[in-house]
Amino acid sequence: MAETTLLFKDLSDAAKHTAISDFATFYIDQYQHEGLDALAQIDLTGHIADINQWLLVNSSFLPGELHDGLVRDRYDNFAALLTTVKAKFNANGKPVEPWTEWYSKTIEKTPQGR
Repeated sequence: MAETTLLFKDLSDAAKHTAISDFATFYIDQYQHEGLDALAQIDLTGHIADINQWLLVNSSFLPGELHDGLVRDRYDNFAALLTTVKAKFNANGKPVEPWTEWYSKTIEKTPQGR
């Protein structure tokens, strides 16, 4: 039997935390390597700007501090972003496909420019 996939909004609170924590790890890597173009095209409400501002202000943090602080302080921004992009998750909050694959597919489908 195939496992049910869920949208972020349908996850339990614990699964939402897992989803945000995993996505934050991916996001930080993309941020540090200038790979957020597709997300910037999708996010029309400023969540990426808020997340990136936090990362800029706290750039001196160690990697673990950066991740944990980002999840703690920008949880709502990530929740809104994950709701907007309609990524699919397993019930435990893990993405159905690895974030790098999801992002590559998203870039291919996202019209460039506004």
